[in-house]
Amino acid sequence: MHDPMTVAFEIRYPWRKYGRSGRDEFERTYRESFITIWHVDPELDGSDDSCGWFRPRLSKDQASRIKSIAGDEAREPWYLQYRGKRIESPTEAQTLLTQAFILVGKVFSKEHLCKPPIERVTHEEAERWACEMLANPVDNLRTALCFLPGWHSNNENDRPRDREYTAERLFWCVGGYILRERRPWYRAPRWHVWHWKLQIHPFQTFKRWAFSRCCKCGKGFAWGASPCTGLWNSEGPRWFSSERDIYHASCDDVTVSADTACQAKAE
Repeated sequence: MHDPMTVAFEIRYPWRKYGRSGRDEFERTYRESFITIWHVDPELDGSDDSCGWFRPRLSKDQASRIKSIAGDEAREPWYLQYRGKRIESPTEAQTLLTQAFILVGKVFSKEHLCKPPIERVTHEEAERWACEMLANPVDNLRTALCFLPGWHSNNENDRPRDREYTAERLFWCVGGYILRERRPWYRAPRWHVWHWKLQIHPFQTFKRWAFSRCCKCGKGFAWGASPCTGLWNSEGPRWFSSERDIYHASCDDVTVSADTACQAKAE
C-alpha cells in the first residue's frame, strides 16, 4: 500500500520566491504554493488506486481479453521464453515489449469490438512506450519479460498456471499503460472534485506557529518551521490545540517516545 493522497493541482503565489537575481534558473522562476489540492483515493477496492490515477481500471471485457492472451502465452510461450531473473539484452527487451503493446492494443481496439473500444496502437507509439517502460533504472519491465520457476513463482517447476499468471501481470500492466495514454484529459481522477482535500499553506503555517508545541521541551515553533514526528498518519496543525508527536529537530535525540513525554508533561 502507498499513500492514497496525490497532488491534483497547485495554486502558486504570483511572485517569485527568490526574485530575478537567483543563482540559477530554478531560483529565478520558482514560486511557492499558496494552496495545494490533493486527490484522496477512497480505496473502495482495497487498493490505494481505486480511482485509477496511476493506471485506469480495466473493464470486464478488457480483463477477459487479457486472460485470453495470457492463456495463449502459457500454452505456447513467446514473450516469456527467456529463463532468468531479468532479461539482459536491451534490443530483445525492446522488441518483445513493443510487440506486447501492439498485441494488447490490437485486442482492445474497435476492430475487435472490445468494450469500451480504443484507437489501435501504432508501431511508433508502441516503440516509444516500450522505451519509456524499459529505460527507467528503478521501475521497469525487465523482470516481467522472462520466467524463472522458483523466482517468478512459488514453484520450482515450470507449470502453465504459473506462467499464465506471470503473463497476465505483464499484459495487465501494458494494457493499463495504453489506457492511461488513451484517456482524455477530462477523465483523469484529478477532476474528482468529491475526492478533493484542500491544504491552505498560510493557515497551516499560522496554526503550527500559534498552537503547536514540542512534546519534549514544550516550546513553540518558529514561523515556517518543519517539526519532526514519528507518526505516519498525522492530522496536521490544529486550531487551539497542539499536534501530537512533534518536536524540534534539536529534540530528535529523545530516548522515549513523544507520546510518553507528552503524557508525562500533562501529569
